[in-house]
Amino acid sequence: MKIFKILFSFVYILLYSLYLIEGQGGLTFFSGGNFNLLGLLPANTIIAINVPNVQCVSNDQLSIAGIEVGYGGSTNITLNILAPMTLTNDMDINSNNTVYFNIPPGGLGIMDDHVDVASINLNQQTSKMINIGSMSGKNTSILIKGGFLNNKSMLNMKSVLNRGGSILTDRSSQTTLANFQSIGGSNVFQGDITLASNDDTYVFSLTSQCHSTFYNAQASSSLKNHKIATASSFDIESSYFTLNRIDQDQGSISLQDFSTMTLSSRSGLDLFNVDFAIKDSTKFNISSSSSLTTDSNLKVISTASLMLNDQSSLISSSPMLIGNSANVSINSKSTIESKLLFLLEQSVVNVDDSILTVGYSSNDRGNGGNSSNSGASSSSSSSSSSSTDSTSTPTPTISNPGIVIRSIESTSLTTTTTSLGIGSFMGLSDKSILSIKNSSQLNIKGLFGLLNETSVLIDSSSVLIEKTFYSFNNSTIKSLNSTFNITDSFDVNDDSTFSFIDSNLAIEGSFQVNSNKKTNRQFINSDIKVDGKFINMGSLQFNGSRFDLNRNFTSIGLVNSNSSNIMVKNGQFNILGYYIGHSDQINLTNGQMQIGPKSNFKCSSCSISSIGNIRQAKSSTLKLIDSTFNNNGIGTVEISGDITLDETSKLFNSGSGNFILQANINYELQTSAIIENNGTFMVSDNGNNGSNTYLNVNFQNRGDLSVSQNSVFKKLNQYNGGTLSLIENVTIHSNLTIDLQGGSIIGMGLLNTTINNQAGTIGNKNITKLYIVGNYTQGVGGTIIITINSINELSTINIQENVNILGGNLVIRLNKQMVEDKSNQGQPMSVMTSNLEMNANFDSIQFQTYDPSTGEETDENDDCRYQTKQTKSTLAVLLGDDCDKTNGQSEGGLTTPQIIGIAFAGFGVILIASLITSYIIFTKYRYSESSIKLKKWVLKFKS
Repeated sequence: MKIFKILFSFVYILLYSLYLIEGQGGLTFFSGGNFNLLGLLPANTIIAINVPNVQCVSNDQLSIAGIEVGYGGSTNITLNILAPMTLTNDMDINSNNTVYFNIPPGGLGIMDDHVDVASINLNQQTSKMINIGSMSGKNTSILIKGGFLNNKSMLNMKSVLNRGGSILTDRSSQTTLANFQSIGGSNVFQGDITLASNDDTYVFSLTSQCHSTFYNAQASSSLKNHKIATASSFDIESSYFTLNRIDQDQGSISLQDFSTMTLSSRSGLDLFNVDFAIKDSTKFNISSSSSLTTDSNLKVISTASLMLNDQSSLISSSPMLIGNSANVSINSKSTIESKLLFLLEQSVVNVDDSILTVGYSSNDRGNGGNSSNSGASSSSSSSSSSSTDSTSTPTPTISNPGIVIRSIESTSLTTTTTSLGIGSFMGLSDKSILSIKNSSQLNIKGLFGLLNETSVLIDSSSVLIEKTFYSFNNSTIKSLNSTFNITDSFDVNDDSTFSFIDSNLAIEGSFQVNSNKKTNRQFINSDIKVDGKFINMGSLQFNGSRFDLNRNFTSIGLVNSNSSNIMVKNGQFNILGYYIGHSDQINLTNGQMQIGPKSNFKCSSCSISSIGNIRQAKSSTLKLIDSTFNNNGIGTVEISGDITLDETSKLFNSGSGNFILQANINYELQTSAIIENNGTFMVSDNGNNGSNTYLNVNFQNRGDLSVSQNSVFKKLNQYNGGTLSLIENVTIHSNLTIDLQGGSIIGMGLLNTTINNQAGTIGNKNITKLYIVGNYTQGVGGTIIITINSINELSTINIQENVNILGGNLVIRLNKQMVEDKSNQGQPMSVMTSNLEMNANFDSIQFQTYDPSTGEETDENDDCRYQTKQTKSTLAVLLGDDCDKTNGQSEGGLTTPQIIGIAFAGFGVILIASLITSYIIFTKYRYSESSIKLKKWVLKFKS
């Protein structure tokens, strides 16, 4: 009993003393031991631990003003806090001192928020705080200049400010903060990390060369602002970090001021309603199958760099902007997917063995999406899939090329694209560079636009553009060993250039070069397929390339082609400017080739083949050197402009179509080229008021050659199957003999040349009237057919010079009705005349009668009734009576000399008409090289 009284008195005196001290200032010095004060200290008490090398324990709940560990510079002090505490002021931990928080979760059941301290200050680099229990202080801030460890524990604080210290949370810990700022220092967060606050002034901020790491962490943040700045680093390794502002004002994360950020080891960064800006020479590296997914705007600007390596991915369902000399690299089977992509201001994108997709992001969370970490994980491994885009797309024009790109420079991407109604777009501007290489892929669901000296390099990769590809203002496209697929149009404007080398280009829509500037645009050893229109207004170069055109190729500018193959299947190949080709093959399988007015087509060592239609306009030129032109289809070739062929060139015409010549065919140098006709070749009105059409070639006719325009042939040969038709008294000139090795000459006209008929036929079942200004020679294989419909309607062949018939056949066809008319008996009918000498020795002379109504023909063998009479210059036909009614004298009583005299008179009439006609022709064409023989004839006639 006595001992108890003594102890009670001691406690009373101690408490009274403390009260007196507190009343004098509230500072209580503690030299070590347990804080077993049962909360009896006054509320304004400040406990100062000033004895070095001591261990202190707080077992009971404290509610005082403050605690200072290491007062007066004392060191090596350890304070172990086992119970909740409320400090109206601060807890200061000074140099080389340590505080342990070992409060059980829930604060021994007393309160959830069991650390209610204005501020916990680790004031020196050697100050330490270790949480091995639970620290929950929603109104508490921690200032760290030393070291803080959250070891397998729970930390729930209002704010943490690291000023050059270090923070470590282990993988079993839980950390919840409303505000985190690190100014310098280092931070390693593991375990579960939550950043959340409704106060928009709170941030996640790493600045001043801070080094921070999320390692094996599951982190989430709903804070509005996140910043990594001033040469700081933020590494996310084997972790997932989700920034979620769904149903809140839009948040942001900013990497700036020479800072770096990494995602590695299958990490994930998910951004929901949070804009991400990478700028100011910073670096963001994503590697080792890590992923960044975002539904908000992403900017890489101001010389910043973004790099993806090792099967990593960046997936954005919102616009992505790369600008102001930024650099993006996508390497080693990595992927970037973005709803819209803008590349501006000398920025560079390199894609190496990877995929860049624009327009159909697999992360398109248009309805809000899910913010769970599992969503982050799944997004990193999901494959690209097309999203439906029904929005209308504005089309940039030459007058307004920057409608899409320039407008975003002063406006947020989301606002701008919404106001323009753009569903999907990728744009490059201001000397930016996009490089795709090493089996990479660039996929763009919407428009792709280049502006202001930008460059796109595709090397051993593939590009898919599902809408229009625009290029403006000196932009450059270069494709090496790659594949380009454009489902809409490819539009090249201004002085933009392109080069496709060893590549494949397939365009389902149109390909248009809308500039007449002579810049470098070339296809080298490439395959080009255009299902729509291919329009060139500028300069194009083809070298060893193959073109498959299904609709329309129109060049208003210049095409310079070498060793290329152009296939026109169902459209038109229109040259409305200049085409210069060498060793090209042009094939029209079911289309039309057109050389427009004032256009020039020149090809050397080329092959042009058509089963379609070919049109050459007046005032255009077609020049072929060592080339072939083959029309072998059902189409029509209509030539209204001049053609020039050199000596090694050939023009073939066959098939069922027509070849219509309305212009001249000239020759290169002094030797003629060859035209071989096996079809229908028509020389028709050239529109030059009846002037000659010149065919300065070796014309070999095995088909139908119809001449209705006065023409000059360099050389004309005819073979089996050929027919030369003279229409409407046309004139054909040639200084060389027409060799008739087969076929026939029919019609009405003048042949200002010599005819050598060795195996052909002159005339047919119709009336033929020919005037030959030269010699006529016939061999044993030749035939002349004379058709006589009446006394005044009959075939005539008038030869200006000698007739030398050394064999062959003469067939005389007579109208059966006129034969039966006895008034025609004894009437001489001159059918062949010569102005010089006629030597007509036919092997056979065959008479036939025909019924004009039925066409029935009958061979006649009555030598008395059907006779021919020949003089020195005339061959005439006479009708007499049957042989049993006549004896050397016809029924009309005319003697043979009388009949011959009348025949001469008939010949004189025909000859005079012939000479007058020839003289008129000579007067008109007397300066042509083909009028020499005609001139001699007319001079003799005048004398």
